[in-house]
Amino acid sequence: MSMELPAWGDFYMKYKNDPQKCRAEAFDLGRTAGLKLMAKLNLKGDNLDTLAVVVNALMAEPKAETTARVEGNKVVYYNRSFCPVMIAARSSNQPWLWLDENAAWPMLQGLGSAARREPGCKAPCTKCQV
Repeated sequence: MSMELPAWGDFYMKYKNDPQKCRAEAFDLGRTAGLKLMAKLNLKGDNLDTLAVVVNALMAEPKAETTARVEGNKVVYYNRSFCPVMIAARSSNQPWLWLDENAAWPMLQGLGSAARREPGCKAPCTKCQV
């Protein structure tokens, strides 16, 4: 499934002075992508298995070496490849940590909100929290 994702350098230039608006826009983009993926994959439900399938479907698009799977009462996302946001930030000389915190993670939170009504997308070991 082809997803229309922003050019991260353009996204930064548009929102660099308004991180709150950036987070809201990224969340909306993620939610829209999640709803489209759920419709395409004919997924219904509000559970962790659905969330893992949606995350894996989104990350299959950039051919990332990632896996999202249910572990206990949470979905854990493993990434063995380069982060597409980091690559975009470095190639366009934009601040990666700003994009990570204000665009990438809010987009994933939006994606999660499409598959799971219960909030709680946390990134306990991302670079933006180091």
